[in-house]
Amino acid sequence: MSAILEFPAVRTQTPPRPRGRPDLAFETIPLWQRLRTTLADAATARRKVREHTEQSTRKQRRWGVPQLHFFHKPAQQELERSRAQEQTAYDFGPALEHMLEDAMLLLTESLDVRRTARATAGLHEAAKAIANELPAAKELADLLRMPEGEAIRVIHPGRMTGYRLLTFGVGTVNQFHTLFADRVPGSRLPADAVRAASAFDPLAETAYAETRFRFLRPTALQADGTLPEGFRASDHWYWGHESLAEFPLENGERLVLADEPAFEETLPVERRFPRLVAGVEVLDVMSRAEVESWLRQRCPLYAPARRVRELAAA
Repeated sequence: MSAILEFPAVRTQTPPRPRGRPDLAFETIPLWQRLRTTLADAATARRKVREHTEQSTRKQRRWGVPQLHFFHKPAQQELERSRAQEQTAYDFGPALEHMLEDAMLLLTESLDVRRTARATAGLHEAAKAIANELPAAKELADLLRMPEGEAIRVIHPGRMTGYRLLTFGVGTVNQFHTLFADRVPGSRLPADAVRAASAFDPLAETAYAETRFRFLRPTALQADGTLPEGFRASDHWYWGHESLAEFPLENGERLVLADEPAFEETLPVERRFPRLVAGVEVLDVMSRAEVESWLRQRCPLYAPARRVRELAAA
């Protein structure tokens, strides 16, 4: 085997196994450590192949010979060596893909298993490093990046309402929209849409949901505590396919603004990770006074009295 693929042996020190019933999250620790090492080695191998190929191509251009010229021995030897290393580097692909499939199945078992994987230092970075070349690695990287068990604060300046939430298994903004709307009085969606967003059913027909909210980045908040109207806010919109990891952190919590939709829209309920059970839990409902205080701290031109009159007129 080429030296480019002489991966170092994986040496891990596994903590003592707890007594009693085996804990799946604990049992998966060695798997995540092995997977991290294998992904990192695969990324290194492919990087070396690319570097070697680029170097060989430069030499071929300098020599002025085509891809196959048996009468030019140095060029032919360089070409054959490059092809051999490239083939060897890609031979590990099927085995790594099977390993990633097993990992994804385990990650669907429980939130604790996913927490253990996320706590494995370097695993997400290793998957991300090879994600462009290996779709299964991109799936893993996206799943590990997905926030779970993190507080998310949703502020709706137009309604003067706010919520603190916990999410689990929610892969995209669209999925979050459906499950969040189900928790907000007056905004709930049909039961089949909520069920499609939260539970996996391979036999269920595609469900559709009308847009109840538009989610925006905190940068959309204007000095007077309002949000730009309609399409003027489009530069700040979150799009449905985006991950909740795009919500910025503020004081240890993720923050997102909500507004009325700029236009009527009916979308299919899609799940980024279909086998994950998903849900949204309301931790706290902010009072009007709390929302006003929040806006006053951030918006130098915020005028509560004027805002009350505007809401009453609406």
